[in-house]
Amino acid sequence: MEIERLGENKIRCALSEEEIREMGYNIDEIIGNTEVTQEFMRAVVELVEEQGNISMHGDHVWRRFRDEF
Repeated sequence: MEIERLGENKIRCALSEEEIREMGYNIDEIIGNTEVTQEFMRAVVELVEEQGNISMHGDHVWRRFRDEF
């Protein structure tokens, strides 16, 4: 996973299809704005936080993601 901080409350994560599969998802499941998509996004942010790269608090990241679709 490649992680880039774009701003105080904004990050960019790039995951390979293999990494997504290793997390238990497939591309078709996470495209769109479904509960599975939201679950996937929460899992990605948790992984980023665990790596110590960024700390996201509150639900700002989820609202922004939903608003973009």
